[in-house]
Amino acid sequence: MGCGASAVPKNNCTDEQRRELCAENGRRMLQLCVPQALDKSSEVKVTVPQQLAGFKASANTLRDHAVKLREKKEKEGTSDGGAEEGQEKKAGIGGFMDKVTGAIEGVAEKAGELVGKGVGAALDEAAKALDAAVDKLESPMSTVGRDIVEAKKAEIAKVYEEVIPTVLVDAEVPVALVRGEPPYGLKEYQAVPGSALSDKLTSLSRDKLAEQLEPVVKPALDEHSALKAFSAAMKAHEAAVAASAKLSPSGTALEKVEFDLGKHVIQEVISRLGELIAKEEAEIRKAPGGKWPEDPQIFATVFSGEQLTADTWAGTFKARKGLK
Repeated sequence: MGCGASAVPKNNCTDEQRRELCAENGRRMLQLCVPQALDKSSEVKVTVPQQLAGFKASANTLRDHAVKLREKKEKEGTSDGGAEEGQEKKAGIGGFMDKVTGAIEGVAEKAGELVGKGVGAALDEAAKALDAAVDKLESPMSTVGRDIVEAKKAEIAKVYEEVIPTVLVDAEVPVALVRGEPPYGLKEYQAVPGSALSDKLTSLSRDKLAEQLEPVVKPALDEHSALKAFSAAMKAHEAAVAASAKLSPSGTALEKVEFDLGKHVIQEVISRLGELIAKEEAEIRKAPGGKWPEDPQIFATVFSGEQLTADTWAGTFKARKGLK
């Protein structure tokens, strides 16, 4: 052997064996991390949807419209739609506001009574009803993620258990996600991001997870106070939109909002669990010994800078492939 040449260990595994080892143990890593992440359900926080801020903005817009209508009427020397404008107009607006009141379902029970004071008052009441509905939503939104995970922990774990091997097939778990780049020593292993496998799982399986989680968590979601409060807020906003279309200055009416809070919560749960799984992965990578009960030494070897040998591969696959 010439000077400077490096010897290749006779027992070194092949590239294909290395890929198989990394893919199999990569899946094992995630299967270890998911239950530990689910145990930290208190950290699953759902981001408040932007629609909630939109509802608040809509209430402020209604108030601005009320002010502008009053100012306009004052300049014109007329009322802003009070009783003195005639019984016919009053009846028309009053009947409309009765419908708005019904849509709000008790949030603004006295809205119709205010029409006699003018359309400005009617818009103010629609804004007040919308604010009240939003206020009732903020508190349950802060716990909905935690509550859903706690209620359906076993079912969520089962979904992940089924999705991991389905989505993270061998081709989707390159050696680089587990061991880094050649020559696969300690330096290369330590350069791998601690969340490499978890990030891959979340990016590849988000749609499939959402599809399979929806029927699992929907019963708990439907009964949660956040979903009920959001439904009331949506109705209040629809009433506000209707009031705006009827009473706001021309060309300034509010726009209807369509949003599925249940789907938003599921996506947020997937994201937060992905972050928690990533934290668990990073910790296990630092000390992999004894973590996988079936093949603790092999798992620890794969998640290290140690040489992966043919014997390492055989310890995992020999019996499975019917080899002697």
